[in-house]
Order: sequence, then structure tokens, then C-alpha cells
Amino acid sequence: LELLTSNGSQPINLVLESQPGVAAVQLPERAVRPDVVRELVKACRNRASLEVAYSSMRNPEQHERVISPHTLIYSGFRWHTRAFCHKSQSYRDFLISRISGTPQLSDEHAPPSEPDNAWNEQTTLHIIPNQRLSEAQQAMVARDYAMTDGQLLITVRKALTHYTLQRYQAAITDEQCSRVAEHPIQLSPEDRELLLPYLFGGEVA
Repeated sequence: LELLTSNGSQPINLVLESQPGVAAVQLPERAVRPDVVRELVKACRNRASLEVAYSSMRNPEQHERVISPHTLIYSGFRWHTRAFCHKSQSYRDFLISRISGTPQLSDEHAPPSEPDNAWNEQTTLHIIPNQRLSEAQQAMVARDYAMTDGQLLITVRKALTHYTLQRYQAAITDEQCSRVAEHPIQLSPEDRELLLPYLFGGEVA
């Protein structure tokens, strides 16, 4: 306890991992090149547009995109940028590891980030124990996650809804809920339809 309180606001995991007899699992790292990050950061600061060679699951072949990034985001597993896509005329997420070569400045006008409603608006996620667990197991999970009245409330940007659920390994669908060992917690069923526009399938490039 003295060790934890003496390290101020430093994350607990960093404090513990610095001590003998403590280990942590190494998370996989995505390939993120400094030259790509540098150009993205400059574009965010200067409200500039960039020409990038990009690959996606829908289109794995490299193709040209013009994007206007406004924010870099780390989801806990990977880095991406929130940007206006001039091809789709919408705000989307682009994985930085899928950008090839060095982004080049574009003459395209970079729109402001204010119209990006999914980014600027917030929502509250209601996380509950997986309802397929026994009552005793649900009570234990509620204690694990320091839930209040059987639920954990997390306020996030709407654009970060799915990333947050992934980070918590919270089940969203009935099929995921059936895998109780993998998903001891789940998104409240009442939230599913409400949050459907912000779950993967529409906004991730």
C-alpha cells in the first residue's frame, strides 16, 4: 500500500511491474511508423489534408485516399486516426498500421472536426455481468469490476463505443454472450439497438 501511495498518479500496473515477483502479459503491437505518425500529427495541428496509400479489410489492395485527420487515438490494442474521408464524404477511423509509404500533403480543403457528431457527442455504456452466468457468478463478476447496483457505467465518445467494449472484452451479441468464459461481462441488451450505429460495420475504414 505504501508503494502504491508513494507513486502519485502513476498507473498501478506500471508501479507493480517495476517490482520483483510481478509480471505482465505483453500485448501485441501493430506496426506504426514514425514518419506516418509525424505527418498525421502535423495534419491534425494544421487542419491539413493528406494523400495516403491505404489498405482495408474491404479493399486489401493499396489504394489512394485523401483524408483530413483531426485526432490520433490509441484503443489499447492499436493506433488509428479519426479523419474526414473525401471519398466517402464522412468521418471514419483509419488504422495507422495500414497506411503505406509517407503521407503527402493534399490541396483538398480540410473540414473542421465540429460536424463529426460521433466524435463530439458522448454516450453512456451500461455494462453488466453476463446474464448466462449463475447468480453467484454474476455477483462475483460484479465485484471484480467494482460495479454499483449490478452495472458499470462508462461514458465515452460515441465513435469510441466499440473500441471500449473490445477493451473490456464485453459481449455485444447473443453469440458472444454464449461464450461466458471469454465474455464474463456484456453490454446491456437495452443498449444494443441504441448503440448500433456506433458499432463496427459502418464507420471503420
